[in-house]
Amino acid sequence: MIDTGADYTIVQREVVLSLLETAGVDPDESSNTDQILLNGVGPVPITCRIQRAGLKFVDTDGGELVLASSILVPQANEDTQHSGAESERSRVPSLLGRDVLQRFEFNLSYDPPTVSLTLND
Repeated sequence: MIDTGADYTIVQREVVLSLLETAGVDPDESSNTDQILLNGVGPVPITCRIQRAGLKFVDTDGGELVLASSILVPQANEDTQHSGAESERSRVPSLLGRDVLQRFEFNLSYDPPTVSLTLND
């Protein structure tokens, strides 16, 4: 999702953890003290871990751009840890926030329905 009202980019926990493990990064959250309490996303305030990441964008011609950026990773709450699954009601969506979007010119068209991001020079 693209959220022009969100200050930060968020990536769903289950997506990030598998990518970190594949890259050989220890996803042990207890070792990372950089956290932020986030309001306005999901039904309750949620604690997110701040994770350095490379975000890869692919243009319509197949060209790739990788941006170094911090992303927010929602932390599991106590109920999620005990149940083993995150309920659909409390799942925080993955979204691009203004921290990344500010690097692009953002264009939205309703007819035909398209979204385009053009890298600012």
